[in-house]
Formats: sequence, structure tokens, C-alpha cells
Amino acid sequence: MNKLERFHAFVNFEKVDRVPRYAHYVKDMRESMTEHLGKNPDDCFEMDDSPGSMTTPPEGYEEPDYSVYFPEYEVGKDEFYI
Repeated sequence: MNKLERFHAFVNFEKVDRVPRYAHYVKDMRESMTEHLGKNPDDCFEMDDSPGSMTTPPEGYEEPDYSVYFPEYEVGKDEFYI
């Protein structure tokens, strides 16, 4: 089962060979893991992050503004984003 097949099956509640996975690391965590593993963590784990596994929102879709729930943070500062 490739990444795209896995993703489509998963979102359609069909049986998959394993749960799709993806991880994003903040800068310090990536550096720490790289030092510990001796290589980029992305090279150690099979992530389901291929462009084919992403969905595209419908035309005209506007993302909700969740920033009101995090007034103490500034989007884009210190790698913060929602």
C-alpha cells in the first residue's frame, strides 16, 4: 500500500496496513533528534507526507481564525502557527 492509497483508505474508514503518520519538529527538537540519531529524523521514519496524500479545500474556502484563542502568541514568531 503506497502513501496515497493508505491515506484514501484511512479517510474512507477502510482497512489500512498501518495508521498514516506525519511529524513536524520545532527547530530545537529536530536538532536534538538529529544529534541523537546521527541523521535527519525524516530519514529514520516512514512519514506519510507526500503531496499526493494531501487534500485540497474547496474553492472559496477560508480558514477559520483561531488566533483569538491564543492572544499571547504571534503567528509566525518563534515558529508558532496554527
